[in-house]
Amino acid sequence: MEFPVWVHVLNVAMPGARLERARRVQGGNFTDVYELRGATARGIDLRLARVFRVEARPGIVEKLLVVLPAAEGAGVPVPEVVWADPGGGLLGRPLLLCRWIHGTSFRDAPDLSSRIAQLASSLADIHGTKVDLEEVWAYPTIPPDHLCDWARRSDAAAPVLELVERLAVNVPVKSGLVHGDFWSGNVLWLGGALAGVIDWDASGPGDAGADVAKARLDLALHVGLDAADAFVSRYAQERPVSEHQPFWNLREAVSGFPDPGRFWLPTYELLGCTGLSPDVVQDRFTQYLRACVRSVAG
Repeated sequence: MEFPVWVHVLNVAMPGARLERARRVQGGNFTDVYELRGATARGIDLRLARVFRVEARPGIVEKLLVVLPAAEGAGVPVPEVVWADPGGGLLGRPLLLCRWIHGTSFRDAPDLSSRIAQLASSLADIHGTKVDLEEVWAYPTIPPDHLCDWARRSDAAAPVLELVERLAVNVPVKSGLVHGDFWSGNVLWLGGALAGVIDWDASGPGDAGADVAKARLDLALHVGLDAADAFVSRYAQERPVSEHQPFWNLREAVSGFPDPGRFWLPTYELLGCTGLSPDVVQDRFTQYLRACVRSVAG
């Protein structure tokens, strides 16, 4: 979007502010994200503007207006909402304006043990958040069609997907809050402390095991299986692990297909993670997947 468009947005959302810069930054699955730098009477102020695409789920901004304040109230560092246009009257698409959270994904992360402890504690706080979300989209036990189609580019994915579908019939959808995409790319660090959990678009009712499994897979790929297991152990010190955790570990492992060494590694490198190679990431995924299959088979 052109600079004059954002001048108009800022004039509506922050009367009296003067826009100095608007630039597009890396965004989520259903959003176009922009950094807005404005000058106010209090000095320089940074805002994050999220413009939701037409394929975004209906009511997503309304949901975030409930979820984000509730999570913040539970002690989770989240983007503070400062203005919203759920109906898209200003730009023709839903718009959410939040305060900018300073931090990076890896470069400012603390040592591994501290990082694992903070990740687990933050996720436990999310799962302890009390919020009424019965009317919104719930985190599904079966991976969505687009993810299944992508995974099937690997011949090894078919039997895993069949196993997930067979097991899913005995796994109820729970109503507690889940983030829906809790992994390193959505966690910001500053000075060794967890500074923010971002990208809440997939949040909604679900089994906490889904978030634990996503974080576990992420750690297994860019650190190793020991770190993934240490994360679960640390989380269990604060909240009970889902009784269906082995299922969710396998279900979330599907997102590693078809080739994490090829498709996950560039993202890790972009976020500042070093010391990995395609073979290392692929080998870790293979070991992780085998362990997941064994756990549900046993």
